[in-house]
Amino acid sequence: MKFQKKWLTILLAGILILALDGILIAGEYGHYQEKYQMAAILLEEEHGASEILKNGNFPSFEEARQTLARYGYEGIRSSFFGNEFLNHSIWILGGSAVFFLFLVFLIFYTENRQKKEQDLILNEICRMLEEFRNGNFRTNLLWEHLEDDQIQRKNIYMQMESLGSYFETLKDQAYKEKENTKSLVTDISHQLKTPIAALKACLEILEQEDLTQEERREFLKRCKDQMTGLELMSAALIQISRMETGMIELQIEKKRIFDTVLGAVNRILPKAETKEMEIELDIPDSLQTAILPHDSKWMGEALMNLLENAVKYSQQNGRIRVAMERWMSFVKISIEDDGIGIPKKEQHKIFQRFYRGSSKKVRQEQGTGIGLFLTREIIDRHYGTIKVVSDDKKKKNGSIFQIQLPISENA
Repeated sequence: MKFQKKWLTILLAGILILALDGILIAGEYGHYQEKYQMAAILLEEEHGASEILKNGNFPSFEEARQTLARYGYEGIRSSFFGNEFLNHSIWILGGSAVFFLFLVFLIFYTENRQKKEQDLILNEICRMLEEFRNGNFRTNLLWEHLEDDQIQRKNIYMQMESLGSYFETLKDQAYKEKENTKSLVTDISHQLKTPIAALKACLEILEQEDLTQEERREFLKRCKDQMTGLELMSAALIQISRMETGMIELQIEKKRIFDTVLGAVNRILPKAETKEMEIELDIPDSLQTAILPHDSKWMGEALMNLLENAVKYSQQNGRIRVAMERWMSFVKISIEDDGIGIPKKEQHKIFQRFYRGSSKKVRQEQGTGIGLFLTREIIDRHYGTIKVVSDDKKKKNGSIFQIQLPISENA
């Protein structure tokens, strides 16, 4: 198709040049005839040249040719006018031929240059694709130094460079997911060893026939506790895996953050009442109607995890304080308890997956070490932060978890 287009262009250019040559030569021939007729008039003195010019009775070209022939001017080359006409025609045809050849050369040169440019681009693309296949996504194309008339080549190189960056991002994401999966599998296998070993030991003991009814009930209770722990862990792991794999997406909507906080408090109230604990809300009126972009379900889950830990690790008749305040472009939510507290050396570890701390009280309570990890993941996806602080000024037990959530949806 491209070959036919090239020759069609050359053919049309040739036809146009020939047509233009015909027009120019026809004009020259007309001038030649006029001069020939004037020469015949000047030679025919008997008719009176002035009289002919006055009356406009010009002889025809054939009559003028016959008149000049009688004086020995036979043929077009026998006169100055004829030679002038021939010379002008030759110059017109010669110039047109040179212009046509130059045009053909220009077409072939342009096509050849474009072909070389395309071959160069294709070779660069093939080289880059080979690099991509070998895992090297950092391109080495100096497209910034290309000339302005090489805009097509520049655009292609920019797109290939962008594609390489995208592939590199995908590679990094795949590597991180692989490492996260390896870490998760390692953590799960490690966490399952203890309850499975305990279950196995209890079942082996229960197989013994010399156990008393009291001992049998004790070991059955231990088996039930271990099964409950495994059930809690499996439920938490399902939540984490769904969130990390993108199966659960946050539905960010502009809602009252107070309603989400109050919902989490209402959910924990039954457990708090069993320990006769008091939950105090310290939320200004201005923040009770504050609208904040968040997923109320998952944010409620995060707050519920913190409140549940506060109840679990606090003494009978304890107190939990839930406060909110406005900090410039953030809303700060604080959950304070008077429980066993968290040692400073462990405060940077508690948000790690499966970490439960070294306290004997913590080990005695049922738990998986996943709640705070999931809470941090939820807060991170809301572009917020969470940290735990100790109230050193009052020198008392307990922990204060502080959550900061941006007011702007695009923060």
